[in-house]
Amino acid sequence: MIKKITTCIAEISYHEDRFFRIEFPTDAYVELEDAIQIHEACEMLTKEEKYLKLIVANGTLISSKETRAYGAELKEKDGRIAEALVYKSYGNKIFLNFYITFNKPKVPTKLFSSEKKAMEWLEGFLYMTESHKCRILFQRKYTFILN
Repeated sequence: MIKKITTCIAEISYHEDRFFRIEFPTDAYVELEDAIQIHEACEMLTKEEKYLKLIVANGTLISSKETRAYGAELKEKDGRIAEALVYKSYGNKIFLNFYITFNKPKVPTKLFSSEKKAMEWLEGFLYMTESHKCRILFQRKYTFILN
């Protein structure tokens, strides 16, 4: 079963296998309020379970400095294990690469030109979604330490 929420800038779908797909169907400037709304929708749909996140930028995707900082941080109830970013244009590739390089997300984050390759990469983290109780600490190179 797929659960969906649509905001004014994104379509959010949550699949039973603990995958989020957040799609920006058109050009979008993501404000901090938009990012908070998307995060709260993710929390509501997962009920604090661990999940994998796929973000697809179909049009031009731009966000403010505050929005990028918010997205890179790991919130208290954030269940993200890994995040794959899919770009459809060279401009988005530059912007999303800038986000990864300078904001240094607190979860493993990687850039892809293909949704299929992004999903394959995320599936490598799928076993981690099975336990809510394991603490995952990420070092700078995204090596996992499970306690």
